[in-house]
Amino acid sequence: MSTTTPTVPTLPDKVIARLRTVVPIAWGAVVAWVLTRVPAARSVLDGLGVDLADPAIVAQVQGAVTALVSAAWYWVWSKLGPHLPAWLMRLVLGSAATPTYGPPVRALSSTDQANLALLAAALDEGDPARAALQNAGVRPFTPAPGDRG
Repeated sequence: MSTTTPTVPTLPDKVIARLRTVVPIAWGAVVAWVLTRVPAARSVLDGLGVDLADPAIVAQVQGAVTALVSAAWYWVWSKLGPHLPAWLMRLVLGSAATPTYGPPVRALSSTDQANLALLAAALDEGDPARAALQNAGVRPFTPAPGDRG
């Protein structure tokens, strides 16, 4: 008698990455909306001189709080993640999995490398673009002695 382990379908990395971006933002928006309605939070904002009677000000406060809460939300839950059940991570971050990022799609062809070497040679010695190309491993083309290049 053989037993098979059921396979759990996996999401593509792009979907995981987007979920783990959008879901914390949604939670941040919910928390920001709630905070602008909690009396204690409103009194703190009033003490700071924030006019919560003005809808434009409320929108700005909610936007700022959404950004702060979303960043904190993601950081806290990603730190706690290894110790929590997968269902809870899906609820708070959109996915229990983290996306993986592979190597670049393709390496530079020899033609691309030659063109970059010519570009690096055409740039002035102190040009930041030339330094960036050199830091990326591109060496400027230097003609052989006697070449008019």
